[in-house]
Amino acid sequence: MSKNKNLYKSLCFLLLFVFGFTMTGCAGDKKEDAEQGNTKSEIVIGCVGAMTGPSAQLGLNLKTGVETAVEEINQNGGINGMKVRAIMLDDEADPTKSLNLTRQLVTKDKIDAFIGPTNTTCAKAIQPYLNQNKIIQMNGGCTGTVLIDLQQYPYSFRTHFPDRDQAIFMVRRAVEAGYKRIAMVRDTSALGAGAKADMEECFKELGVTDRKSVV
Repeated sequence: MSKNKNLYKSLCFLLLFVFGFTMTGCAGDKKEDAEQGNTKSEIVIGCVGAMTGPSAQLGLNLKTGVETAVEEINQNGGINGMKVRAIMLDDEADPTKSLNLTRQLVTKDKIDAFIGPTNTTCAKAIQPYLNQNKIIQMNGGCTGTVLIDLQQYPYSFRTHFPDRDQAIFMVRRAVEAGYKRIAMVRDTSALGAGAKADMEECFKELGVTDRKSVV
């Protein structure tokens, strides 16, 4: 299993641990729920990512990692006695499609938690909606600096270094190695659109003026 697949597997375990802890804290409500016929038989996780198109490998890693984790969890009795089910949907790295699929998961499938998406532009589109509906979101792949904000998005969490930290590390390494003319190469897809501003800011802060941006 690749590093990214292991990342999403770990992400799923972390999310279910958090959700399971929350469910345990609400144990006092179970008797009342049962009396009202509101018994819950499973935990449903919604997963949205780019499983086709240029960013497909990210979505396929998400799918493999989550499915592996869910299988292992269910084989060991689930969470608080409840089985876990994951619903995987392909947004093709399209922010509009990502939001529509996320709304479907919340309103139709009644998900308890969310893993994804795989692209920063999609995360920007769906985070306000997930937080408005108080759905815990675990994000393992989107590195956009602006995504994690405790005030705006208290239900969103990330396990990956943001673009800003990665940009600082790469520019400093180049400068400390003595390179004078530095090229920044990026793609123009949803996967590569977010880091340009962070990289340019780091160049400016470290006084790198002789540089070229290539797409």
